[in-house]
Amino acid sequence: MAETVIRIRSAGHELAERNLLYQKDRFFNLYYYIPDSGINEKTGLMGIHTGYCLNPENVFFKKMRKSYAERFNVVTFTVAYMGVEASLNRKLIFNAERSKITLEDVKKFTKPDKCIDLSNDLFLDEKFDLLSDSQERDDYVDYGFCQSLDIANGLYYLMRTYLINSKRIYLLGSSLGSYLSHMVMKFLPKSVKGIIDISALVGIDEERILNGRYCKAYLPNYFISMKTDSVYEEVSPQQIEIRSLLMPEHFFPSQAKVVMLSGIDDIMVPADKKMQYSKLLSERGIDNLLKIIDASSVDGKLITHCGHSLGGNVMGIFDSLFPQFEELFSQNDGLAEKSGDSYRYSVYGGYYETSMNDYIDIKYHES
Repeated sequence: MAETVIRIRSAGHELAERNLLYQKDRFFNLYYYIPDSGINEKTGLMGIHTGYCLNPENVFFKKMRKSYAERFNVVTFTVAYMGVEASLNRKLIFNAERSKITLEDVKKFTKPDKCIDLSNDLFLDEKFDLLSDSQERDDYVDYGFCQSLDIANGLYYLMRTYLINSKRIYLLGSSLGSYLSHMVMKFLPKSVKGIIDISALVGIDEERILNGRYCKAYLPNYFISMKTDSVYEEVSPQQIEIRSLLMPEHFFPSQAKVVMLSGIDDIMVPADKKMQYSKLLSERGIDNLLKIIDASSVDGKLITHCGHSLGGNVMGIFDSLFPQFEELFSQNDGLAEKSGDSYRYSVYGGYYETSMNDYIDIKYHES
């Protein structure tokens, strides 16, 4: 069947209750592919999200969605989560103080007239204000919060729209995409039944937010502080904690099975942090398998190094792993979230709470 693209609603910005700028409704594009044979009682659901600010219209993703839908009898989907559309505009904000990349380096892979050189003596808030009349002002990369809720809403929409076999709901991801997959499991613990993760982060620490960017050149990559409503400054503990995968009380009973690959030389995802997360999942009753990749596992084909993303042949790794674990993933009770469900996530100074009706929303409440 032809691929479908639909625009659906998601949770508001994290500051929606505090700042008029962020009170508008948010929508995003959902790309999905239904098997040519149609949907039957065995048809599952598979989310595919790799890397930082993926392009769902990329030939790689289109090929993967079509191929996996037919091979595994699943509806495949990719979400253009918050920040993607702005990043695809190919504008760049460059901040020399926070990056080792030079502006000339940046110009090599984008059109010079699309570069905005803001590396002079401007405060970060002033730099952000320069975008106030553009889409990017409210479509920025917020380090995993709205992005994961967008993917959760895409999954939730497809579950409510089609007769999906709820024993077969899987998420495949690498890097930021696999981190977001774990966050979706955090927000939809009943629905997610299997995750294959290549080099997922385990959260966003304050040092990374304040001193650097995920990807050192893409626009926009901002963190808006809940404490001060300003860019990067005074990052609040609750914003760090809701994004963390190392908060045991944020993981509810789940029959998900999680398979994780992480490189021993990955500077973005230290092996000890990944092992800590694996132990946390086990303690919360969530089956998981973590393999730390070292030089002995580098085959030059599927895995070419022990660093982040293991060399980038994500489709080859998924092709190798998913058939091995699909039967294990599908051994569950078939439960899924439904309208009226909610979860509460305790954080410093209060809690976040989800609500599920026509879409999944989430709000922060002070204690």
